[in-house]
Amino acid sequence: ASLRRSLENDEIVVYYQPILEIAGERIVGFEALVRWARQDGTVVRPDEFIPLAEEIGLINDIGKFVLNTSAAQTADWVDRFGLSFTAVNFSSRQFRNNNIAGEIFDALKNAHLQPCNFEMEITESVLMDNSIDSMNLLELLIKQGMGIAIDDFGTGYSSLSYITSFPISKIKIDKSFVAKIPDDKNALAVVNAIIGLAKSLNFKVVAEGIETTEQLECLLKLGCQYGQGFLFSEPVLAIEATRLLESRTTRSATSDTSRQQGVE
Repeated sequence: ASLRRSLENDEIVVYYQPILEIAGERIVGFEALVRWARQDGTVVRPDEFIPLAEEIGLINDIGKFVLNTSAAQTADWVDRFGLSFTAVNFSSRQFRNNNIAGEIFDALKNAHLQPCNFEMEITESVLMDNSIDSMNLLELLIKQGMGIAIDDFGTGYSSLSYITSFPISKIKIDKSFVAKIPDDKNALAVVNAIIGLAKSLNFKVVAEGIETTEQLECLLKLGCQYGQGFLFSEPVLAIEATRLLESRTTRSATSDTSRQQGVE
């Protein structure tokens, strides 16, 4: 019952984790992550409450809130710092919502945010669950200039036919592989292969869960473009994310902004 009232009570909150260009350690975007900040002060992660939200029919309302909040916030960051994009996660249930494209376009329009500054993040299983509809939706979004990122790549089905037949712009290397590099030869081979695959298919590639400088240096050597993880920052509230942008974009801000427009 308390989850049902969470939206009315302003307990659903959006956190933002920076995504950096590995070579220059410059923030290019954020991943928007939902949290349930309960009134007793505990903060609940999405894997603990999203299944319940799906069960009680609250997922589309929560999804819409995250979409509208992050679009408005991103528009502000684009104006002030030349941020490239914010990526928003969509669950399988949201994906099956017939009006999802309309909701995305409305959120962008209301926030005065260009589609090129917005990215949809989905897992491979979401694609597999809804293949025909997925294809139509993704083609519609990508035609508008949005980015489509495949999350947790390498842990799901990873069928190459899926990756090559869907309109995708980015793949995210799952943190379970990143955690084991550079010492684990098998994990290293997988990460290297994913980066190679991404490059040959003209996808951008992001490594998730970077926690050590050894991992960072290894990814840089392998030619991975982007990364996110606790080494840079954990997911933070918008006010803290703004501070991170201020501290990281003050250096040669003008040349940075003009370069940044071409990053994503």
